[in-house]
Amino acid sequence: MRRYAILAALSVLSGCVSGPDHVPPEMPLPAKFSEGGAKNIGDVSTTAWWTAYRDRKLDGLVVQGLNENLSVLQALERINAAAGGVTVAGAGSLPSLLVGASHTTSGTMGERRTSIGATNVSAGEANVSWLLDLFGQYRRAKEGAQASLDAAYSSADVAKLTYLQDLVNSYIDLRFFQERLALSRSNLKSRQETLDLTKFQLEAGAASRLDVVQAEGLVQSTQAEIPGLETNIRVAAHHIATLLGQPAGSLLGELLKGAPQPIFRG
Repeated sequence: MRRYAILAALSVLSGCVSGPDHVPPEMPLPAKFSEGGAKNIGDVSTTAWWTAYRDRKLDGLVVQGLNENLSVLQALERINAAAGGVTVAGAGSLPSLLVGASHTTSGTMGERRTSIGATNVSAGEANVSWLLDLFGQYRRAKEGAQASLDAAYSSADVAKLTYLQDLVNSYIDLRFFQERLALSRSNLKSRQETLDLTKFQLEAGAASRLDVVQAEGLVQSTQAEIPGLETNIRVAAHHIATLLGQPAGSLLGELLKGAPQPIFRG
C-alpha cells in the first residue's frame, strides 16, 4: 500500500511543472496578398531568388557577400551558440557517472639478505546517479533553449534577407542609372544636332529665334541630368563595395562597365 502511495505522490509532483505551458500567440494572416496571386513561392530565406535575374555578375556578388558579410556571419554564429545551449540545458536530466580508483601499498621492508614483504591493494568504484525532474526545471530550461535556437534561426534568416535585398537593389540601381546615363548622352547628341540644324535654319530664314531658344533649352536640360546620374552610379558602386567589405577601388573598374539592367524572370 505504501508503494502505491509513493507512486501516486510522485505522479502528482511530476505534474507540477514549474511555469505554465507555452502557448504560441495566434497571428491570423491572409491567404494571399491583395496584389498577388495564390501561388506559393516557398521559403524565400532558402530560395536563391536572385538567380531569376539571370545576371552572372550579380550571382557572384551575392555569393561573395554571403561569405564575407559580418552581420550574416554573426547571425550564423548565434545559431551555433544557441544549439550549444540546447545541449547544455538537456544535459541536466541525463544520468551522471562518477568513477574512482585507489591503490595502496603496505608491508615491512627488511634489511639486506632478508625477505621483503609488501601488500598491494587496488580498488575501484563507480556511482551512477539520476536526478528526477519532478518540477520540470530541466524540461523548462530545454524548452527555453530550444526557443532561443528557433529565434536564432529566424534572426539569421532576417539578416540574410535584409542583406540580400540591399545588395540586389543596389546592383539593380547601378545598372538602371548606367542605362539612364547612356540614354541621356544619346539624347544630348541628338538634341545638339537639332540645335545646330535650327541655327542653320535661322540663318536661312526658315526658323525663328524662338525655335533656337527652345532647342537650346532642351540641350541644357539634358546636360543638367548627366552629372546627377554619374553621381548616382558612383554612390551605388561604392555602396556595393561597402556591403562586400572591400575597398571601392578594387571593384569600381568592374562595376562601372556598362551592362543591361537585370530583369526578373520568375
